[in-house]
Amino acid sequence: MRKLFAIGIAAALALSTGVVVFAESSEKTIGGNESQSINVIAKRTDTTENNVVYSVDMKWDDMTFTYHEKSTRVWNPTDHTYSEKIIGGWDKNTADILVTNHSNADVKVGFVYKTAGNTDLTATLDVTESTLKAGVENDYEHAYNVTSKLTLSGKPNETVSESGCKIGTITITVSPENYEN
Repeated sequence: MRKLFAIGIAAALALSTGVVVFAESSEKTIGGNESQSINVIAKRTDTTENNVVYSVDMKWDDMTFTYHEKSTRVWNPTDHTYSEKIIGGWDKNTADILVTNHSNADVKVGFVYKTAGNTDLTATLDVTESTLKAGVENDYEHAYNVTSKLTLSGKPNETVSESGCKIGTITITVSPENYEN
């Protein structure tokens, strides 16, 4: 019984290795008292290879900002009240950009804001560069990420109309962490 168990274990071990064994391929006919040696060749390959896969998610808040020149209220005829008073100024002055690394390698993320035109407005990003570590196997929910907040300030001049205009562009650059420009 022990021999059968040992043979089974030996067979399992032999079959689970990454070694390929084969005989030389050639044919030869031999006669009665002749012998033929056949070379048996073993090769080993290392097939454990992880190719780098880059996958980065980007999400951003609405980038439309409305400046209210004067205070306004809207009359509600149903209950004879005014809506909440909107005081002159921005309806909001910030918006977030979220970048999440789902790659199996570290990445460098850069954020650049470039002004378009002369609107008397200033926009800044609180994060301009960050390195995000590679994703952890079987942990999608905790992928490394960075948020850069755009903050808008100033009072727009007459070039900014009620229909809106482009005041700038945000460029997000993602590159391998060890990449040199």
